[in-house]
Amino acid sequence: MEPKLILLPNRPNLDPHPVIEQAVSRELGKSVTLAHEKSGKPYLVGHSASISISHCHSTIGIYMGEHSLALGIDVEDKWDQAARTFSRFATPKEQVLLNKIGWLHPLWLWTAKEAVYKAYSDRITHFSKDIQLVEVKKDGALRMIANGSTPILAQRRLHEWRCAVAIVSMPKQ
Repeated sequence: MEPKLILLPNRPNLDPHPVIEQAVSRELGKSVTLAHEKSGKPYLVGHSASISISHCHSTIGIYMGEHSLALGIDVEDKWDQAARTFSRFATPKEQVLLNKIGWLHPLWLWTAKEAVYKAYSDRITHFSKDIQLVEVKKDGALRMIANGSTPILAQRRLHEWRCAVAIVSMPKQ
């Protein structure tokens, strides 16, 4: 199963879990139940697919694939908040790099770091320092490392609901 990205509209005052379970059940062709490990990481009861989930005010994001993949997704629509809190999640080196680039909004760095964290949370103790931006590719993808690991490519997309979406997919190590 190739990694699959599913984006759905969110209804902020409703529990997103039934919507997520329905969407994943449709994709897999069988009924599934969503559960969470003690760490908070989601999994599908009785199914081996890997899954990562995120939601913000406007959007629910689901990223799923083979069990052998470490997957991460983050969807965010708080552009102003990311700009205000930039120095809390970006290293000084990352701040200089993003300011030098000029066109990359801080929310893209936030979503990329969050997606990497979700994929590699077992290796990360300090979110802002353990996950580092190494390069911004011409296509806008962000090359990241987590605790000196093999470089991780975080793909980014602007969704029609004006939310930033970052996804990460790497073989589990």
